[in-house]
Amino acid sequence: MTLQDRIDELVAQHGSLRAVARVTEIDVGYLSRLRAYANVNPGRDKLRRLGLRRVVAYELLKTPNAAITGAGTASGG
Repeated sequence: MTLQDRIDELVAQHGSLRAVARVTEIDVGYLSRLRAYANVNPGRDKLRRLGLRRVVAYELLKTPNAAITGAGTASGG
């Protein structure tokens, strides 16, 4: 779920972005920026108020960068 999805869900539940701001005690302008995917990195408290938690995942590249892996170099890594 994205931040936008969650905010949209809360807007549908509460009727407006201003209502969500009141319920979550988060500034409506800040919610608007989150909803618009502005370069905003909400803290743990704001995420909790939205009923979310941050989950980070990493994946290996399908074609690793030789400079990083050492593949194809004389040292071999």
